[in-house]
Amino acid sequence: MHAIVGKPSILANGANNPSLCAVAEAMKHYKCDVSDIVLISIGTGHHVRPYPYSELATAGMFGWLEPLIDILFSSSSEIVDHHLKMMFDRAGCRNQYIRINGTFNENVEEDPVPDMDEASEENIEKLKNFGRSLYHYRSKAMLVLCKKIIERQEAVKSEHHSPPPDDA
Repeated sequence: MHAIVGKPSILANGANNPSLCAVAEAMKHYKCDVSDIVLISIGTGHHVRPYPYSELATAGMFGWLEPLIDILFSSSSEIVDHHLKMMFDRAGCRNQYIRINGTFNENVEEDPVPDMDEASEENIEKLKNFGRSLYHYRSKAMLVLCKKIIERQEAVKSEHHSPPPDDA
């Protein structure tokens, strides 16, 4: 994340979309508004897993553990994305926020296995291809945000390097 008020940027990383926390911290730290922030939020991919009623109806408490955790993490990330879209839209700067997060299992043969312990060469290659396809799908929006960041940096630089006004 890059706060564009002429000060160093804040970089945030974490599981399950820490973007809303990063925006709140930037606003607090830099005493800026949402309109001063340009944010590219990159997810690690969403794994679509169906949970058929027939399997979970008699699963018991432990059988529900994995589906419940998956559902809670997924919904939490989606809620954060929704809140950020609303915040940036309300501030009149909707084009200063983008969330990039692909969905696994849309094409089972070509999609990588998202499990952390699956590090085979074949799966790593599939992960690279998955990332490339996400980039191609969202590249125009990412370029718009990158240009906005560069424009804001140049504006801040010119403010700091402009000569003092003449007293003549």
